Amino acid sequence: MKNKTEKALPKMMSGSVHKQFVRCGKTTCRCARGELHGAYYYYFKRVNGKLSKRYLKPHEVKQMQAACLAWREEKRAGRAHSRETWRLIRKMSARLRDVLKQVSFTGD
Repeated sequence: MKNKTEKALPKMMSGSVHKQFVRCGKTTCRCARGELHGAYYYYFKRVNGKLSKRYLKPHEVKQMQAACLAWREEKRAGRAHSRETWRLIRKMSARLRDVLKQVSFTGD
């Protein structure tokens, strides 16, 4: 039984997940010959213009990748909806202008 309760990760998160390999700096280590340590997964996000980096535990990686993907998909769907809304507004405005032209010509 665990003493600490783990926080549930959110369903959607802005940012992205990246894996990194690191060099420890010891001259006798395998990483000095080019075999880097890792892969370690990190979650990156901009907060107030600064890049924030958080280490992800192995069991958190897939869930965080899914949350970031869900965020991107939600944003993409929102942009598509906005484009469609503006297209309809332009179409309705053009139709209104046509109707107003017809009304002004028939009133003369």
